[in-house]
Amino acid sequence: MKYCATLLRLICLVVLVVGMPQNLTAQEEAQLQATEAEEFEETEATEDESPDAEESEPAQPETPVDPAPVVNIPKIASTEQGYNFPAAMQVLAYNTYSQLAAAQSDANFCFSPQLLAKQLTTLRFGAVGNTAAEIGDVFPFKMLVPQTAELLRQVDASSIQIREGIQVPQLPPTSGQANAVWVPRDHPIVEQYINGIKTGLATDLYAADFKNNRDTAATTVNAWVRDTTNGRLTSIIAEPYVTGLPDDVSIMTTGVACASPRLASPFNSQFSGTNKFQLASGETIDVPMMHQIGSCMGLGMPNLQILVMPCIEENLRFVVLLPTSGQLGTLEQSMTPTAMTQWFSQLQPMVVDVILPKIHLTNSLDLTETLDNLGLQTIATENADLTNMSQAIENGPLKLSKFLHATQITLTEQADIPQQQVPQATAKFYANRPFVFLVWNIQTETPLVIGRITDPR
Repeated sequence: MKYCATLLRLICLVVLVVGMPQNLTAQEEAQLQATEAEEFEETEATEDESPDAEESEPAQPETPVDPAPVVNIPKIASTEQGYNFPAAMQVLAYNTYSQLAAAQSDANFCFSPQLLAKQLTTLRFGAVGNTAAEIGDVFPFKMLVPQTAELLRQVDASSIQIREGIQVPQLPPTSGQANAVWVPRDHPIVEQYINGIKTGLATDLYAADFKNNRDTAATTVNAWVRDTTNGRLTSIIAEPYVTGLPDDVSIMTTGVACASPRLASPFNSQFSGTNKFQLASGETIDVPMMHQIGSCMGLGMPNLQILVMPCIEENLRFVVLLPTSGQLGTLEQSMTPTAMTQWFSQLQPMVVDVILPKIHLTNSLDLTETLDNLGLQTIATENADLTNMSQAIENGPLKLSKFLHATQITLTEQADIPQQQVPQATAKFYANRPFVFLVWNIQTETPLVIGRITDPR
């Protein structure tokens, strides 16, 4: 019982114990100070101020405009125990994003930092020694002291609100994400571990015969994905399974997340149309675009525009980071908690003429190598120490074989929106080139989903 109680207390974790990524250089700080507080280009701008890709002026939509909400910004506050929970999540989010951006070249991708943290935490409960320390370096936290208990209760309540903001028919009622751990059928698992991840993280542990019946085991995993998401995601292990799985599957974690942010002022399908989009290669293509004029928070700088759109779920925002043409890589390299804090602190309310591609992106990732690059190096080797998960050694030590993570995000327009008078736009935001997006929770100051669109087709 004492072991179980200790394990359950660990479940609420999430206080940082290691430092943040390096802050902006002095040169970057100076550039930010020199360019801060510039507004978006005015709608009355002359032709030589037009966006990089060819634009056609869309018809004026008649969309309800509400007063722009106040947007909380991610504050990187330190505590006696280290950095706070938002800082830990942001470190995990931006470090992982940087790795994926480098590996994915010019491809679209997305992932859920919240789900990723949950998957890592599930493994952390079973780890000791160097393996536990490495997980703590990737998603930094440590044993909680009594004075942080109230803070973590508040964080847990906010997490529930995040999950309620995601629409997935078959996922649990309070969740838009699900996680499972798969282990060999013949390997005994510590009962306290099974109960702990079930109670604290709503994570189930399943046994599968990957060694003797790989196809059946892989089919079972994909069926779990399909059933959990009610068909929105159909698989997480690629076929043929003989190449989609290693020969000696030991532990596999599978996480799925589906997000459909509902904007407070949704795009009206009546005003959607085809517009130009400039790819990273310089090629210009025609893609379906959504259009509206509405109240948002925004920021314009010489090389970057930021748009923050409120959602029906009061604690959620849809954020778009739009660099100038050819500058996506520069933006991605500068995305740190410090830089994001500086940018978000300069947001201003404005009425914005917005053109944005429809988003329907599904991304299934194997993050095993990504996490290895971030410092999680022993868990996938014979040196893995997961004795809090299994103390049986006769069948060989457990190790991580696959860290699978699938995310889907959908943002589209709606029909039959009542027509109302629209005020004059004071700025324009035409996402007609590659951009980064986030579904941001302003209460926990953490990204629920983060990704990029380089080709909307």
